[in-house]
Amino acid sequence: MKKLGILFIALVGFAASSYAQSSASATATSTATIVKPLALTNNRDLAFGRIAVTATGTGNVTIAAVDAGTRAVGGGSTGITLANGLASSSASFTVTGEGNTSYSLTFPGTATLSDGTHNMTATLALDAAHGASNTLAAGGTEDFYIGGSLAISAGQASGDYTGTFNVTIAYN
Repeated sequence: MKKLGILFIALVGFAASSYAQSSASATATSTATIVKPLALTNNRDLAFGRIAVTATGTGNVTIAAVDAGTRAVGGGSTGITLANGLASSSASFTVTGEGNTSYSLTFPGTATLSDGTHNMTATLALDAAHGASNTLAAGGTEDFYIGGSLAISAGQASGDYTGTFNVTIAYN
């Protein structure tokens, strides 16, 4: 009887392992899309030009976020005059990459300009035709502009003020 029990267990075990030997397969497709790398060129810097400020002068000077980049003294400003002698302009950039492809554009909301001791803050603005997400034209090239509003405090010291800001683009 023991031999019969062992034989039964062996047969059941063999039968169970025979059924477990079934197999299946599936096919997957691999894909890739190669695109031109994005490139960003700074064509022109943001320049507020030469500004005359009285000892009590306060307010702001704005540069329009368009190609012409016209400047103006902001409403409510006092003691601020646009002086001649230095050009003013919006910042100008060119994006190149794969045509008809979406990309994102980021830049800080402000930039600090300093003469080494004193600071001023420029609030930055992107041109109306662009936003955080954009699509390159069919030719794969596009220009955009950044302007801003420079805040001038009472008693702002005379000097040459400079600062930088980063603009970043990436495919979406």
